[in-house]
Amino acid sequence: MRRHVGFTHQVYGPAVRELGAGTNGIVSLHHRLTDGTPVAVKRLVMPAVALQSTDRAQRYVRQILHEAALTRTFQHPNVIATYDVYQETDGAFYNVMDYCPLDLFALIQGSASLSLTEINCYFAQMVRGLHYLHVQRRVAHRDLKLDNVCISPQGVAKLIDFGCATTSNPKYDPQQRSPAIIASGSCGSDTYMAPELFAPTIYDARKVDVWALAIIYIAMCTKHFPWDRATLQDPNFALFTKHPDQILRRMLPNQPPQVLHLLGRMLALNPNERPSIPAIMATPWFQTIAVCRSGLTFHPHQVPAPQESA
Repeated sequence: MRRHVGFTHQVYGPAVRELGAGTNGIVSLHHRLTDGTPVAVKRLVMPAVALQSTDRAQRYVRQILHEAALTRTFQHPNVIATYDVYQETDGAFYNVMDYCPLDLFALIQGSASLSLTEINCYFAQMVRGLHYLHVQRRVAHRDLKLDNVCISPQGVAKLIDFGCATTSNPKYDPQQRSPAIIASGSCGSDTYMAPELFAPTIYDARKVDVWALAIIYIAMCTKHFPWDRATLQDPNFALFTKHPDQILRRMLPNQPPQVLHLLGRMLALNPNERPSIPAIMATPWFQTIAVCRSGLTFHPHQVPAPQESA
């Protein structure tokens, strides 16, 4: 995992262009020199707050190593592939991943509107990715949002950014008859966060993902979020808690009853009443969705051509 300074440039070449930047690092487009494959290289620099104490620095490193340990072993077409994770001797960490030209937020913002066929296809792909995580890997994402779903040039959706991801020892859940993934603490972006994340309590992280998935679906359809925060202080959310069916019909007037019913269940205030990902996949409506994947597309996707040059 330890590499000499300059290893990134030596193996993946110079950065072609910046793909994104955050408080802890920068993601850039590179081309692997051995075969020219485009890859996204995320350079993580320890934030200033972590440098203020040894304990904070150690927690930051543990978080990076935890994410790396998870993502290096993921193998699913709807979950981002991580090729390499290492630290150069100057202290910077690097995460080398699949390259996608844009994320779902950028796609929605830049598109006149996605067709319902495309929306359902992207939704089904995200559900499939979550099924792999929840059922096969026992991992909950906890930070699902439009920005954390990248889209390949072929229209394949991939879940990314597992900094908030959690996994836990199996614990019997009598409601779902499957092991829950118990977590605590707030994680994610307010708009997508389930109500239980705003309370100091433990929760099943799988149900947090289900809630966020419903918010993403609504945002894909309307280009708006239904509320800012799922708390009673937010007037839009407070109204939803009183008239959920009516609000969903008003927001999504062109959706069939079975879709509105499913979204209502996914946005149940009681997490135990939300369906599991396998239960969503078992619904008759979901079974009708033609899902695109690498090498097999059922319908065109409006994905802008990737920009390879600066």
